[in-house]
Amino acid sequence: MSQAPNRSPSALASSNNPNGEDGSDRPELRGPAAKRAAWLWGCVVVAFLALQLVIGGLAYRLASRDPSVAVMPDYHERALRWDDEVASRKLSDALGWQATALIGQLDEAGEFRDFEVRVLDASGEPILGGEVELAFFHHVRAGDHTIRPLAESAPGVYSARLPLARLGLWDLHLTLSRGESERFRWTRTVDLATDQRLEIDSEADPKLSSGLAADTGRVGAAP
Repeated sequence: MSQAPNRSPSALASSNNPNGEDGSDRPELRGPAAKRAAWLWGCVVVAFLALQLVIGGLAYRLASRDPSVAVMPDYHERALRWDDEVASRKLSDALGWQATALIGQLDEAGEFRDFEVRVLDASGEPILGGEVELAFFHHVRAGDHTIRPLAESAPGVYSARLPLARLGLWDLHLTLSRGESERFRWTRTVDLATDQRLEIDSEADPKLSSGLAADTGRVGAAP
């Protein structure tokens, strides 16, 4: 029985490529020029991948730093505790307390306004000794969510100097705590349409109190 003769790999390659198409006779595929070409195109691929990462990182940075696009703090946690949120609002309403706020005229530097709120109980007596915080943000800068404490400047009156310079819609969320059982919550959306001071009556619409709505008898620019 005859056996096939042993053939070298080069002989097999020659038989498979009778026209010499294995590249062995193409000097441009060998030597320093070929290595430079391989490095060049490899670097081009890596550069495109790096550019994609840089563009993605830049887009993320711009999106995350935009103060006009933001999620409210603790929004998800508050949604999970929605029953507790509703119960807290009912307890606040059950107190029967009323609040009247005054946002002062914009200062000469155009940066701050004096803010004060007067809180009375159901019989019209001032609420003394409360711990008060005010959270506020402008609708076009929801990412700039600020919380400031208010000091009691007079019986039942709590005030602070706040950066309410931008005209337009502001959300105000006030919390007054006294002891462990009394927790009063007051929320308003106000329209600072001018740099003049603004009075917010206790019966004003909690969704929108507009400085342009003086004819309602509830909210308007104070003289």
